[in-house]
Amino acid sequence: MAQEIARLSKSEVLNINEDEYIDYLENKFSLTPIKVYRDMEEIREPRKIQREMQCDPYTAAMYGYRQNSRVVYEGYEIKVSYPFEGDAVLFFVRPNTFTIGGASAKQIHVDESTGRLILTYECWDNDSEQFNRDKVNAFNNEIGPLLTINPEVERFNSNLRSRASAEFQKRKNQCLSENAFFRAINVSPNDVPYKVPVPTVKKKQVPHPGVKRQEYKPYPSMDDRMYVDILQTLYRAGQAMERKPSTYINKDEEALRDLFIFRLEDRYDSATVTGETFNFGGKTDICLKDSATNANLFIAECKIWHGPKAFGEAIDQLFDRYLTVRDSKVALMFFVAGNEFNSVLETIKQEAPKHKYFASYKGKREQSSFSYMFHLPTDLEQKVFLEIMAFHFPKA
Repeated sequence: MAQEIARLSKSEVLNINEDEYIDYLENKFSLTPIKVYRDMEEIREPRKIQREMQCDPYTAAMYGYRQNSRVVYEGYEIKVSYPFEGDAVLFFVRPNTFTIGGASAKQIHVDESTGRLILTYECWDNDSEQFNRDKVNAFNNEIGPLLTINPEVERFNSNLRSRASAEFQKRKNQCLSENAFFRAINVSPNDVPYKVPVPTVKKKQVPHPGVKRQEYKPYPSMDDRMYVDILQTLYRAGQAMERKPSTYINKDEEALRDLFIFRLEDRYDSATVTGETFNFGGKTDICLKDSATNANLFIAECKIWHGPKAFGEAIDQLFDRYLTVRDSKVALMFFVAGNEFNSVLETIKQEAPKHKYFASYKGKREQSSFSYMFHLPTDLEQKVFLEIMAFHFPKA
């Protein structure tokens, strides 16, 4: 940042809009905390590998090999990946407090182009239990400590504007001091006022929708990064509405739904967003489709909160009437009136695991956004990512 400010000419320093330039520096140099989505794990098809080693005396005696002979072992290389968000450079920054655990993965690779963290394992004994233990240990001991950088990132971002302002003011004072000196010795400084355009920060790329086919998955599915982006977009839209009661007062489910559709419809290339779209046995509130294949990418239902019984019925309606075997990523959004919002969140957490289609709880994505894995009514093995969000509209 100091180098960027130093590259400005004196005329630019004295004539640029200071507030706008500080905004630019803050946007450019701020960091996005990293988050790894463990529940979206993807295991690639194993690759056969070989390893040649000198036979030790014990192995020679056990299996009848000649001592000191060379033995070839066969095994598998297995790559496990997880989608992540945030600035990838943070994976290479060691936090101030860092705990080193035992290494279970042979290699960790950050693929910025796909937004995935890839861990490579070697399996020599076809021991699935050991492989699963290695996965857990690798995430807890090798990935977990890297995420402890986030509090430091938050502190860095919170101080960034004041640091940028101080650095710019230091440079500006140097320029003013130089001009004052020039005038004192009867030299005319070149400080004629003119408008200097402020640079712009290139907007981070929004993931492009794509229908991909993976091994062992016969149906199209949406890219994990896009699913995360959709959920973030919906959640932020709901948060913004919570702060502005005029956006939700006297509006029914349909009118509220249209506000969320507005946030999504121009966000993705090659995808269309519609409301009240017919699918399977009814009309879904929000449906995102791939333009090329017309395949469903995402389905969401909007409901006004009416208590635990209606909550269960909303899940029934979504899974029994709207989802087919090709739908794997969905959301339920509840609009909560009144002043018992925290109580509603507790009800969601208590009632969701009791539902007949519940498979597992994947964690809290945001303060009022919860991630689950459910299964289709007709197939216990066909899993569906379900995000349940709640928004507080007390003046509705």
